[in-house]
Order: sequence, then structure tokens, then C-alpha cells
Amino acid sequence: MKKILVVLFLGFFFSVNAQASLNGQGELKLSDYVVNALINYLNPNAIHNKTAGHEQKGNPQYFAVSISGNEQGYTYCPRGQSCRRDPGRVTRHCSKIAGEKCYIFASGRKIVWDGINYKFKRKSTDLEIRSKLEEWGFTGDNQSSNKIEKKKTVTTTTSNDSVDIVTKLEGLKQMLESGLITKEEFEKAKKKLLN
Repeated sequence: MKKILVVLFLGFFFSVNAQASLNGQGELKLSDYVVNALINYLNPNAIHNKTAGHEQKGNPQYFAVSISGNEQGYTYCPRGQSCRRDPGRVTRHCSKIAGEKCYIFASGRKIVWDGINYKFKRKSTDLEIRSKLEEWGFTGDNQSSNKIEKKKTVTTTTSNDSVDIVTKLEGLKQMLESGLITKEEFEKAKKKLLN
């Protein structure tokens, strides 16, 4: 009985370590194509396979990204089914398409790149997802890091800057209303935007 428990424990331990080694790390900028694919992957009502009939929708399993950020691949489990989780399968498929190494960016609804471990809610909007990706530096001009430091720059206010601030404030308000951020976080971000 002890031998069986030891074998089970070691099997679980090595499978967890194998998956962790497939998780991506380092600077990464996602192309618009990859960001749109990630939003589709996270959408609980998205059609993942048009030819699969009633199995065309399902729950996200793994989302892999190429090191250039220009290619992706993902797996999902059709609704009502029990599926085997195989992160290596999606990284191999992504690498074959991209012609370069791919790593796991998300496991289920959780972003795992650089150990971020942030889980998106099922009802997250496109704007909320895009805002978080920009916050982490995966899009826009920021550097990719889960320890984000923004550079202070002196800018002159133009009508485009004003529109940009209004758009960002609206996005913050939507995040507050959907429960992604607290009132305190909202006020802090709002103050930062207005300064």
C-alpha cells in the first residue's frame, strides 16, 4: 500500500513540475491576433470549433504563445465532457505553426506567464482583459513584467490626451462596476491618471 501511495505521489509531483517548466517567462509583447485569440479562448460562449457540432463550445484548458508573441494555440474541453489535460500537446502544436518555441501563457482562466497567477472571471469583458494585459506590459508600450513600474514623463495636454484619459477612466469605472477592482484601487488609479 505504501508503494502505491509513493508511486502516485511521485507521478503527481513530476506531472506538476513538467507543467511548470512549460509556463512562459520573460518579456513578451502579444500581437493583436494573439490578444483577440486569448479573448476568444476566455469567452465562455465562444465557438472554438465550427465543425464540432454540439461540442464546438467548451471550457478553456491551455493557451500557448510563441516567444515572439505573434502566434498562439489553445485547447479546450467540450462542455459536458471530461478531458485529459496535456499542456505539452498545445505547446508542440503552437511551436509547429509558429516555427519557434511556444510556452503556456494561460492555464484554464488563469494567466501563468511569469508567475502572474491571475484568474479572469467568466464574465470578464474584452475591455477588462485588454486592460489587464496592458497593465502587465503584454500590450502597448510597457515592459512585460508582473512588477510593473511606470516611467514618469512630462507631456503637454492635447485633445487626444484628454480623450485617452477619459477612455481610461471609463475603463476603470467598468472594472469597478464588474468587481475586478475595489473602490480603493479605483480611486488610486484615477488619481494617478489625473496627475
